[in-house]
Amino acid sequence: MRFRLGVELTGLTQDGPRALVSFADGSAGDYDLVVGADGINSAVRRLAVSPVPPHYADTVSWRSVIPARPTGTDHLMILTGERCYFGLVPVDDGGTYGFAGLDGERFDDPPAGRLERLRQRFQGFGGAVPAYLATLQRDDQIHFGPIEWVELSCWHAGRVVLTGDAAHATPPHMGEGGAMAAPRWPAAPRCSRPGPRSGGRPRRCPSRQPWHSPLGARRGSCPGAPDTLPKPIYPDIWIKEV
Repeated sequence: MRFRLGVELTGLTQDGPRALVSFADGSAGDYDLVVGADGINSAVRRLAVSPVPPHYADTVSWRSVIPARPTGTDHLMILTGERCYFGLVPVDDGGTYGFAGLDGERFDDPPAGRLERLRQRFQGFGGAVPAYLATLQRDDQIHFGPIEWVELSCWHAGRVVLTGDAAHATPPHMGEGGAMAAPRWPAAPRCSRPGPRSGGRPRRCPSRQPWHSPLGARRGSCPGAPDTLPKPIYPDIWIKEV
């Protein structure tokens, strides 16, 4: 298999048994199968499956890492407040990952002055949060962005199939994305194996609905899929009810 890195997808059309793909460097090719594993803002999804952009999940988030371990951060901790939360996680080499969220209307937080605004927004939090915020030194240490999710009624179109966040991005809480991926892989080889009447082509997975979405659990009918899945935890639930 040949890999090409740093090449952006610019066009994708389908002509019968082949998918025609063009790239930003001017090259093009036709393929038996195109797998869109290009994330929540998937170009493959937009060009071949659905033009609908990701949905805002009513939360914006600040993320950062410091090269220190404030007292008490030897395990995951999440502190919750009124429509907001602050989490701390110990990571390798004595560092700490911090993530903060604010529930409400979508807005932007420009890089200039971001650190000071973060400190002001979460100055009422206790525990190890004040020490964590005091250790941050620069605006560019903090990544800010909206929390978004993707829910599609179908993950494929002709010779194009989506996987990962391109197909079913969820809010990054409680490991939900990893939980969704775990049952997916045992079923994938079964769905891609040539069927008895497929002429050697991969068989069509009979399921037309996601097995699992941020809004509720669904039954999976693809061979090898579990019959039921646990109801997922949506961020509003654990932020407000813990």
